[in-house]
Amino acid sequence: MFVDCGDLLKASQVFRRLICQNEHSWSFLILGYCLEGNLQHALKLYDEMKKTNIKPSSFTFVGLLNACVANRNLEVGRSVHEEIKEKGFAEDVLVGNSLIDMYMKCGFLNEAEKVFEGLPVQDVVSWTALLAGYVEFDLSQEALTFYHKMQSKAISSNAVTMALAMKASRIVCDTDQGRIIHSEAVKKGYEGDLTLSNSILSLYAKCSCVDDAHYVFDKLPDRDVVSWNTMIVAHTEHGNFQEALECYEQMQIAKIVPDSWTMSSMLKVCASLGALEQGKELHNKSLQLGLADNVSVVNSLIDFYGRCGWMPESRMVFEKLVNKDVISWTALIAGYAEHGQVDEALDNFMKMQENGFAPNAVTYSCALKACCASGVHDGARTLHMDVVKMGLDSEETVINTLINVYATFGSLIDAEAVFERMPARCVVSWTALIGGYVDCGYNIDALKYFEKMQAGQISPNFVTYAYILKACGSIGAVEKGREFHLEIAWDGFESDPSVGSALINMYAQCGSLSEACEVFNDLLTRDITVWSSMMKAYALNHQGYDAVHCFKDMLQQGLKPDVVTFTCLLTACSHAGLIQEGLEYFKLMREKYGFAPTNEHYSCIVDLLGRSGELLEAEKFIETFTVTQEDAWAALLTACKTHGDVDLGMRCFEQLMQKDPEDAAWYTLMTDILTGAGRWEDALKIETFRKHVEAKKMPATAWIEIDRQVHRFMVGDEQNEDILAAVRALNLRLKDEGHVPNLNLDVRPVSDHKKEEALCEHAEKLAIAFGLLNTPQGTSLRVSKNLRMCADCHNASKIISRMERREIILRDDCCMHHFIDGSCVCGDMF
Repeated sequence: MFVDCGDLLKASQVFRRLICQNEHSWSFLILGYCLEGNLQHALKLYDEMKKTNIKPSSFTFVGLLNACVANRNLEVGRSVHEEIKEKGFAEDVLVGNSLIDMYMKCGFLNEAEKVFEGLPVQDVVSWTALLAGYVEFDLSQEALTFYHKMQSKAISSNAVTMALAMKASRIVCDTDQGRIIHSEAVKKGYEGDLTLSNSILSLYAKCSCVDDAHYVFDKLPDRDVVSWNTMIVAHTEHGNFQEALECYEQMQIAKIVPDSWTMSSMLKVCASLGALEQGKELHNKSLQLGLADNVSVVNSLIDFYGRCGWMPESRMVFEKLVNKDVISWTALIAGYAEHGQVDEALDNFMKMQENGFAPNAVTYSCALKACCASGVHDGARTLHMDVVKMGLDSEETVINTLINVYATFGSLIDAEAVFERMPARCVVSWTALIGGYVDCGYNIDALKYFEKMQAGQISPNFVTYAYILKACGSIGAVEKGREFHLEIAWDGFESDPSVGSALINMYAQCGSLSEACEVFNDLLTRDITVWSSMMKAYALNHQGYDAVHCFKDMLQQGLKPDVVTFTCLLTACSHAGLIQEGLEYFKLMREKYGFAPTNEHYSCIVDLLGRSGELLEAEKFIETFTVTQEDAWAALLTACKTHGDVDLGMRCFEQLMQKDPEDAAWYTLMTDILTGAGRWEDALKIETFRKHVEAKKMPATAWIEIDRQVHRFMVGDEQNEDILAAVRALNLRLKDEGHVPNLNLDVRPVSDHKKEEALCEHAEKLAIAFGLLNTPQGTSLRVSKNLRMCADCHNASKIISRMERREIILRDDCCMHHFIDGSCVCGDMF
């Protein structure tokens, strides 16, 4: 009785007064000290017992072995094992099972297997004890093999055995084996066993069988906090954050008290949803539950506030945490880095190390992102060297970030070098490199790497497809884009809103507005990004009224526009000359929705006024709103070129010179304005000044896709004689049709013949000539160019479309040009 109550002092006193101390009384007292964890006193009693010539029972040895397990004392365990053999208990099943358990838990699998093999009778407990060891040592496949062997011996498994086998199946994600065990559990009536049911639930949750997990969960007669946590994590890991939130609410209704695991998981959910108020409620709940000092929960709070952009609160929670760890510091640094507070991110990165914490792979990734955001190229290289010194250069997280950082800085050689050194490349690595090439304008290289990735049996994810579709759109590769569209549908990404947006953008950039509309109409889920992409598609293709109708439809669907939506809408109004509508939407954005105009919004309004000929109003708008960024002045300078306003153009040019004198685009526009006004000497002065300040022009490049192959034409490259002959013949035919080459665009002191020859070999003319040579009569030509078309090429393209009876779709860095029967949809406003 006293042993059962834990009063070992009283139990010892009663034991000492016993006249007859038998094996039973000795064993009970020994077991009591074993349960208390006092192994030394238990052994001392065992030695006294031996001196009295009282023989121990299996019960005595089980108690001693359990004490060895509790104290992880293998040395004493081996001594007890020797006693067991000496006293003749080596073949006792009860003792043998305890020996297996002891060796397993002390980390000696081979010894446990020897004991198991030496047992004359191996019952379900013996098998289960060894199975538990395999699972504990992360030998899941061996555990399942052992489980199958047990079944072949006709040993009937119990609920504990099945729970262990289910855990092994979960670790190796063997859903087929899991379903077999689940079926067996149902047959044996073990569905009510909560431990086993939770194991089944966990397998389905981890192996992406969320519907099966729900089925098991719904049939549970009782649910504990583990059951609820498993379902919450299942939804969270698969991005079903709203369902996870609903699950937590049901858990509260069921009066189940959350634990630290629940709180950490739910804070992750709120961070992903941006649910600030609900996250604050969880913060208060964690305080009520006494989890204020739980490192896991507090780290989740730091991460939650950081991801929601509430850095003062994130910092406050961090400062209150007494036992900070590397995850605490990393969560804080990540918050600062994610929200552009790069100085704070890098400062805390240094403080973390000063406080004795070594950064891990995730910390270095955050610090690298901070360097990238602040443009600190040298800092990123220094961190790269630190990563190598720390032995973290094989960590995927760091490597992928390094690839992304170097690509962002335009150091594609470094990005590729990091990529090539990777021992194994995952889809994230490939996507980072492909994205780098796309962002730097090397779209054909990006397509080649995508082909290599697929050849390496790496399946693209939705981010990869978004990048590759962007590449197709940038070079007008609509045929390749259609191929990727089929792959996307096959892979099941077509319904993803982000992929849908990328498809809309790709088709729009290739001038296929009808296909962009088809994608939009087929999407079952349309978020704000999808609607904005559709408006942008209309804007690019000069369909301003359709963009306005799209905006109204979006509002009727109950969606709230964001700043990007208004950029797309205002661009559409600008390109379509909808001056009144554009000004009204600009006012609506500020007054109804409370958005402060960005540089893009100001530039759109300036472009809108400029295209409509309201040049002085556009200048007044810039001055009224004190717009300082160059985009607005550049838009007005472009309008001055269109309307031939030299004086205002010069004022714009002077403003742009103060902001960025090394951008060659301003010089080109100003030169065009002056030559258009017949002021060739002034134009030559501008060109001379450009060369003096070394404002280098970007080489004009055009791309055309024929039979799914993209062909590039760059001014200055050596061209094929057949192409040169074709473009010269085309030039003669243009003259016959009345086209007069605009030699005034070339201010160089060279002969008219040289100027005409240079005009003849502009990138878009080469691409068009190549298309005419290599496609059947009547085929539409799609050309993309990296710079704005010149007036001569624009006029020539109109005549070619009439002369060849072809539609020519050409996208430059200004807008989309559809040349049909001698006219362009841009209305010569470019």
